[in-house]
Amino acid sequence: MKNKNSNNKGLLFAVKRAYREHKSATVTFITVNLLFLIIAIAFPLYCRFMWEGDGAQLGGCLMRRIFNLYCPVCGGTRSLYALIHFDIINSVIYNPLCLFLVACVAYFDLRAFIALLQNRPVILRIGRWFAIATAVIMVLTFIVRNLLLVLFAFDPVGDLGEFWQVYKLIN
Repeated sequence: MKNKNSNNKGLLFAVKRAYREHKSATVTFITVNLLFLIIAIAFPLYCRFMWEGDGAQLGGCLMRRIFNLYCPVCGGTRSLYALIHFDIINSVIYNPLCLFLVACVAYFDLRAFIALLQNRPVILRIGRWFAIATAVIMVLTFIVRNLLLVLFAFDPVGDLGEFWQVYKLIN
């Protein structure tokens, strides 16, 4: 029967062995995860700046300010904020791409970690399906959200509905 200390040594040994044998892939894996860690630490500061600080005067998305339409990533900050607070329904309402990307990052990260432990050379491989699925979600989000907004003045995000209601009354 192994104790916890020997299991920890085995895991550490596997990580060290994988690093020695697949240095560039391991460095890529660590770099990507450090980037996500930095984003996770900086996100609350960004939210505070954009919602309460001087960033509120910037007005957000350029497409929203000029055309009164949502771009494919509008609502991404609010979506991530809702997701962090386990409000999955509002996260998807604000922008479904956010939940998809977070799920993909978790999948790729877990897969890369398992490959690292199994001493496989390919640690971080992103397939073509990921790019296609991301593009499809972005295009569908853009089309559906803006059609609902323009045709029915239905705005679950809540930023542009008033403009389109007034526009419908005038025209």
